[in-house]
Amino acid sequence: VQFGSLRTDQAAQAAWKDLQKSLAVLAPLSHRVERADLGAKGIYYRLQSGPYAEGKAREICAAVQAQRPGGCLVVKN
Repeated sequence: VQFGSLRTDQAAQAAWKDLQKSLAVLAPLSHRVERADLGAKGIYYRLQSGPYAEGKAREICAAVQAQRPGGCLVVKN
């Protein structure tokens, strides 16, 4: 489950803390930040949690999007 793509690792870590504070569904979850080199677009840091079964991932995203439309994306590893 991906919650954002940010320009720095520090921004991704801060975003996770903010999300956990504002969205109870995320409180028990752990996260990871994956570095992504997008070539000419630059380096981004993807804020993710999981892996989860697809149904669980969609459930988490639905709960997040109910409070923050567009705030979640199910990605496959």
